Amino acid sequence: MDNEPLCTEIADEYVREVMTNSHTAESDQNTDRKRFSSDDSDVEDTSGAFRERKKSKSCFERDGESSEGFNAQFMKFANSMQDSFKKLNMRIDDLEDNLEKKIGRISQSINAKIEESVKNRVTEEVTIMKAEISENIKTIEHKIENLKMTREPVDQNVESSRTKNIVIKNLLLCQAEVNDSNLVVNTVDRLVSEVLGLKNIKITHASRIQTRENNNRINPIVATVENIDQKQRIMKAKPGLKKTQDFYRVYIEHDLPQDVRNSNYNLMNILKIVGGDREYRVVGGRITRHVTSTYTRRTDVHRNAKRGSGGVGILVNSEILGLYDATVLDDSKEDILWLKLSHKTLRNSDLCICACYVPPSDSTRAGGVDTFFNDLLQQVYCFQNQGILYMAGDFNARCGDEQDFIAGVDDIPGRDIIDTTSNLYGDKLIDFLTSCNLCMLNGRVYGEHGSNNFTCVSKRGKSVVDYAITTHEQLSNCKSCSVYLMSDLINL
Repeated sequence: MDNEPLCTEIADEYVREVMTNSHTAESDQNTDRKRFSSDDSDVEDTSGAFRERKKSKSCFERDGESSEGFNAQFMKFANSMQDSFKKLNMRIDDLEDNLEKKIGRISQSINAKIEESVKNRVTEEVTIMKAEISENIKTIEHKIENLKMTREPVDQNVESSRTKNIVIKNLLLCQAEVNDSNLVVNTVDRLVSEVLGLKNIKITHASRIQTRENNNRINPIVATVENIDQKQRIMKAKPGLKKTQDFYRVYIEHDLPQDVRNSNYNLMNILKIVGGDREYRVVGGRITRHVTSTYTRRTDVHRNAKRGSGGVGILVNSEILGLYDATVLDDSKEDILWLKLSHKTLRNSDLCICACYVPPSDSTRAGGVDTFFNDLLQQVYCFQNQGILYMAGDFNARCGDEQDFIAGVDDIPGRDIIDTTSNLYGDKLIDFLTSCNLCMLNGRVYGEHGSNNFTCVSKRGKSVVDYAITTHEQLSNCKSCSVYLMSDLINL
């Protein structure tokens, strides 16, 4: 406490006042006198002044103690306030944390309630929908059962009627049928009784099926006999049609359901693709092996065959070879040969020539005519862009008065017909030509030196079985087409 600056200054001031006091000076001058007089009043004055100063010093000391206490109290208050602020901040942080946790719990609770509510609502809706669907399914099943019960007698009647049906193809219209289309029964009855020679066969119903194609083809007939025994008699006698002159193209078949016909058709296509149609056949929806098989290869021809037949070749003039380069395009098929003539100088002048041969139906090499035309059709599509296409060969096909184009669609002129007889191969050839937009040059292109004639002349008669063929687009570019008989060649 005595070392504080304030107390030192008070002491110094007290000393100066004492030293400068007049009483002190007089006391110094009259020291001896006072001492001798021993005057106590001055001493008392001096003691009083000292006591006053001491008293003043004690006041200052007490004031210093009060200031120090105030500072201590102030520091205590400041520390208390600081602690309060810290506690307040901690409380605020705790409140914030608790608030976030509480909000999180409330949010989770709300989400859980919403999810549960939605789940319950969806469950209710799904339950209602399931009930409705189940009810609808029951209704549909009930209707299906009723429909089956209604359909079964109809199907049984149809199936029962189908077992007594026969399908007749390529049977010409008789005069009575021309005048009245309802008299198809008379046409079938004449075929059965007069041609097949069957008696006591009753045709209960017959009608011609109208096909989608309007190509002047003969529509097939679906006829119904009285019972199964009569149908079996007709099916046993139908091979006799092949021995007749006027009805050898007529076919009698079973009336098969649509699904069975589709299945047989698909199986036949599979056999054609794998190349087994000459060894196997489709019977009753099953693939069975032929009892006897014939093959088109020369090495497989029986040694007792009357003569060798088949094989094709193309003879090219040496003058042509001076202008064109000859290249074999395809010789994979024994009876089909494709040759390309590439012009040596001119572009877009290449020729694509095909020579082919179809063995006759009574030949030992007779195979599948459908396979032949399918192979030929695929090769036409493959090589049609190799050059200008021409085709020639012996098809053993008599087309009669059948047109090789679709009337009203293809704009090409008709042909002069000298052979009015037709056969199965002719029908196949016509179908092939109309499928790939090809046409015959026989009887259609003459020019200045062209001629139309029979291509086969023998003791049995004359016929047109060899044809020259080109595309519809090239028909106008063909100047002439001539048929030379052997006698004409000898006389040259």
